[in-house]
Amino acid sequence: MKIDLFAFTYNDGNFLPFFLKYYKKIVDSMTFIDSGSTDSTLGQVKPYNVIHTGLKTWDWDAGQVILENVWKTSTADYVFFPNVDEIFYHPNLKEFLSSKIGEIDIFKMKGYQMVSNTFPKPEKNILDIRYGVPFSLYNKFMIFNPKCDIKFVNAHDIKTTCRKISFYEIKLLHYKYLGVKEQVRRAELVKKRVPKNSFCKGIGGNILKMYPGLVRTREQYQNEINDLLVKAERVI
Repeated sequence: MKIDLFAFTYNDGNFLPFFLKYYKKIVDSMTFIDSGSTDSTLGQVKPYNVIHTGLKTWDWDAGQVILENVWKTSTADYVFFPNVDEIFYHPNLKEFLSSKIGEIDIFKMKGYQMVSNTFPKPEKNILDIRYGVPFSLYNKFMIFNPKCDIKFVNAHDIKTTCRKISFYEIKLLHYKYLGVKEQVRRAELVKKRVPKNSFCKGIGGNILKMYPGLVRTREQYQNEINDLLVKAERVI
């Protein structure tokens, strides 16, 4: 079995050690599509395939065009499309997928917002953060047979005529809420790259208006983490 992974990057150096440690044991190739990272990201992904988009600002529509085409030459049995803060989890993921070749073409995963009051040290295993909250927005189609006709409607949904679909046998662990300091850092990076008057066709507006989470205060971020910690359940 062969698995090709594709992931967009922009200043993801803090989380990349966990991402690389996890996926390099599972996939056969990794391709990173970078939009001008200035931290340690490019150094960490240098051993892998790197595509430089040349994008200087957050351009959702241009990103969608790349997403629609970058995987089409893959000859793998399955392709992965995680964000850098996402882990596709099954106790035996590689063996599980190998058993599904020919039987399943697309996997819709069960999404969780994983949560911790602190950001883990690079040498830690990200799966040591085991608590999260079910989050339907992250019930995503991000593993599929590249022979399928896949069109990404947005970052979370697809259109396809393929009908061999698995539902919720794999978990999508979204590690966004790992301490308020990292939340604020990531939001500030995104805000700097979004033109104030930009219009993104793919989301029908400006991302800062569509995603108010990017412009919250430090206190609001901490309250959000606290609320998730209260609701959290054992996920893995």
